[in-house]
Amino acid sequence: MVESADPVQIGHRVRVTRRRRGLTQEAVARRAGISRPYLALLESGQRRFDRSGLLTALASALSCSTVDLTGEPHPSADPSGTAALSLLPAITAALYGCDLDDAPDQETRPVTELLASAHRANRHRDAARYGASAAGLAPLLTELHVVAAHGRDEERRQALRGLALACYVAFSLTRNLGHPELAGEAARRCYRAARRLEEPAYLAFAAWQYGTALERLGAHRRVRALLERTVDEVAARADPTAEDTSVAQAYGMVHLAAGLHEARTGGTGAEHLEEAAALAARTGEGGFLRLHWGPTNVALWRLATEAEAGDGPAAAERFRRSGVDPGALGSPERLGAHHLDQALAWGQAGGCRDADAIRCLRLAERAAPTRTRHDARACELLDDLLARAPRASAELTCLRVRFHPSHRE
Repeated sequence: MVESADPVQIGHRVRVTRRRRGLTQEAVARRAGISRPYLALLESGQRRFDRSGLLTALASALSCSTVDLTGEPHPSADPSGTAALSLLPAITAALYGCDLDDAPDQETRPVTELLASAHRANRHRDAARYGASAAGLAPLLTELHVVAAHGRDEERRQALRGLALACYVAFSLTRNLGHPELAGEAARRCYRAARRLEEPAYLAFAAWQYGTALERLGAHRRVRALLERTVDEVAARADPTAEDTSVAQAYGMVHLAAGLHEARTGGTGAEHLEEAAALAARTGEGGFLRLHWGPTNVALWRLATEAEAGDGPAAAERFRRSGVDPGALGSPERLGAHHLDQALAWGQAGGCRDADAIRCLRLAERAAPTRTRHDARACELLDDLLARAPRASAELTCLRVRFHPSHRE
């Protein structure tokens, strides 16, 4: 219950968030499991949010957190994400509270300690331990800005590398927890740090995530321009036979992002996929910044890209027969994302492969529960599966409860 909350203020936040995401009342009401007239009354403040789980259902439908709607902590759609969500205000303040050209003058930890903390946060992110990844991230972002702005020579360069990585962690957390605007700001900060660092591996790494963030915000023209510019800038230095293949690995990720973006905007992404596959065949599996670049990840991206182009069931079947083991990457977060891509691909079959979609959705949740339960695509797929099911099953009912706590009533 949220009896103490102001229904007018919450309704206003619901309306503003819905409009910012370009969603109609009909679409949000359907996702939240309520009627459009009821949503209209809630938005206008004429009805209270007095039903258990209603705020959580609306937050899930709007791909945000309950904190965004109430201004104060409330249980999230996934209890395991509560710790990370509670730290988002501090992370937001850190990202907007300083800049490389306007950093505070304060004491910081040694840059080697800061860099180690950034890598530790990235390991937690890769393991889908979002609470642990978010812990300490806000002060880390501030301190890295300070050293990157005021440090000298190699100390400054180390801070810029650490800042790019810490911003990547912030980007991943906020994107996967339903805060695309904040993810966009984190990715922009990463890109600015990489630009100032002037190292091609970090530039391609930052462009890959910045392009991903811009795409989530609908800035398709800028995505294309950014990725094309990065390909032109980095191609000559992306040597897959070099002793250190970091540049080639990050450059390959740019091609994967460009292919996926092309598939989402009417193309196939085939040329970018082939470029990435040829590059991965020469570099082998790589470990730069836990991007998991290599032939295995290219195969996972191929499935996602072909599914985006509308060839989901066939792409999922091809992947199933390929023998590629996504678990070999050792990344719960990446494994969860892949299984969700599989579920979405099977879901395109219109019902005849729903058993496979449910199986993959369950695997995604098992690998990365917080990430999966906060993903709007997963929730929409679950709604479709429920609507198509000839009768309620225990498995679907359990998934519905975990993804939509309002259904516990």
